[in-house]
Amino acid sequence: MSQPRRWTKYFDHPDIQSARELIQKEYSDKLEFVESTHKYFLDGVELECVSNVVKKWSSTDEEAMLNNVLRKAQRSGPEYKYYGMTREEIKAQWEETSKKACDFGTECHAFGESLFYYLSGQTDEKPVPKNAHEEAIEKFWNDLPECYVPVLAETRVFNKEGFPYAGTFDLLFYYVNEVDPSKNGFIIFDYKTNGSLRSEASRNWNNYMFSPFDDLIEENLSHYTLQLGLYQIPLEKLGLKVVARRLIWVKPDGTYEKVIVPDETKRLSRALNSL
Repeated sequence: MSQPRRWTKYFDHPDIQSARELIQKEYSDKLEFVESTHKYFLDGVELECVSNVVKKWSSTDEEAMLNNVLRKAQRSGPEYKYYGMTREEIKAQWEETSKKACDFGTECHAFGESLFYYLSGQTDEKPVPKNAHEEAIEKFWNDLPECYVPVLAETRVFNKEGFPYAGTFDLLFYYVNEVDPSKNGFIIFDYKTNGSLRSEASRNWNNYMFSPFDDLIEENLSHYTLQLGLYQIPLEKLGLKVVARRLIWVKPDGTYEKVIVPDETKRLSRALNSL
């Protein structure tokens, strides 16, 4: 790796280079990822992806939601957006909306990955943001202090103990604290482009996830909390010290919000053994 455009003071920190090589050797190099189907394979055996593992504790009943919308569509007037639509038409619209959001999120993630490679000195091609969400990602990078050192981007990891799974985290940083080195450690970051992380409906109706996470509201924020925990578990099994998890919620006005995510790895480890 050539010299980075920033972080020159800490970029060659021994903990960072050894961790980078270890993660790639023990996880990324061993996993096969089929992008067209978004499936992971280890030694020819398919592993469940992280998002599907999280769904096992989700209390969202899509069929019940569809039935409720269908009933409302049948008795509402033309002002209701699903008025006069059949079950198949409503479901198709949801799937199309979900696909567009997924495709857009993928583009934003690709921009963030390109920015990582440019700023870390691995390419001379500087990516140019195409929309406000990508401008927010660029602002996040520009705001980073030097003590947050980039380690890896878009990196695959897996876990074989308990319920086996695999996933790809967006960013891994190493935090350097010169005043108190005992606080040094890795931070997992994940970009999110959702319109909202919190669900007012779930909060108003006290809709929670399934046990053992039945104290977590059924919403994106809870799902992502578990998602980052599932990334953390494989890193800690390599002996790496993960000190924090952050969502980078990028918004259509070109701003971003860093959202602190609590550590749920202990509960996740127990829950994985019960699946």
